[in-house]
Amino acid sequence: MGVYYKSKFTDFAASEPPYTDTVYCKDENRTVCIIHIDENWNMYGEVIDPYDLFISPVKPIFGPLNQEQCERMLMKDAPKSNRVDVMRELDMEFMDYAKLMYCTRLINLINNYWLAWSEDDKVEDYHPRFNKEIMKEREASMIKLDPEPEDLEPSTPYWVPDWSKSMENFDRPEINSEIDTSDMEFGSSRFDT
Repeated sequence: MGVYYKSKFTDFAASEPPYTDTVYCKDENRTVCIIHIDENWNMYGEVIDPYDLFISPVKPIFGPLNQEQCERMLMKDAPKSNRVDVMRELDMEFMDYAKLMYCTRLINLINNYWLAWSEDDKVEDYHPRFNKEIMKEREASMIKLDPEPEDLEPSTPYWVPDWSKSMENFDRPEINSEIDTSDMEFGSSRFDT
């Protein structure tokens, strides 16, 4: 199975033609953007909610999305193309972002964004944050990656100061007797005008 489509703008790649010609990018049940796809993965997007677009957290986009912006929407939160461990685990020759998009609907547990194949699809039927049964299934089937070596090292213990030693100097009469406090008293002539 080779590469059917490889983008010249991003790392987006697909091994097959698209399964659907319309993708609804949603925030919960509210459609944010509609992406139209032809059989060669040429795309454009209709922006429904410019203030809540996945790819534009700072600057709203009021016009249609171009090919690059659509690809970035469909790669949202996906692994980088150099993640060999993910490709090996999913038995991919290359990072097939179309396959990831169809398998995951870009759902993660950080936010409420997801992809729908129909305007009538409801978040309760697909998103684990809104359906406890789906959450159980997701946790059972999640890829378990081995931890990095630095994650296995014990954490640095939290340092707590020993106040008993630092307070010793305040109770020493030989230090306190050397301080001239005559100028510090209220009503001293130094402050008279």
